[in-house]
Amino acid sequence: MRKRVNGAVFGAFALMLPGACFAPAHLPSEDAAAREVITPGLLPLSQVIARMEAQPAQPALVPGLEARAAALNARAAQLRGQGMSAADRQAMLAMQARHR
Repeated sequence: MRKRVNGAVFGAFALMLPGACFAPAHLPSEDAAAREVITPGLLPLSQVIARMEAQPAQPALVPGLEARAAALNARAAQLRGQGMSAADRQAMLAMQARHR
């Protein structure tokens, strides 16, 4: 019985294999415009690093980040002063120490 089942499975597989080797007819043909799309070329990593180092730094980002950090620190200071008991403060400091 087992040999007959294996033979049937093999036969079904052998019949389906040629059908899987051909492209399905229901798919659309390739678009000519897709061939004309410009794709970026691959560059060696050394060239990418050299280009990155050659670009000037963008100092306009730094003041914005510093202002945001200052605002977040001010908000944190405000939150620290809002009714935290000594036991809660100790628990928070211990938790911070564990995660550093």
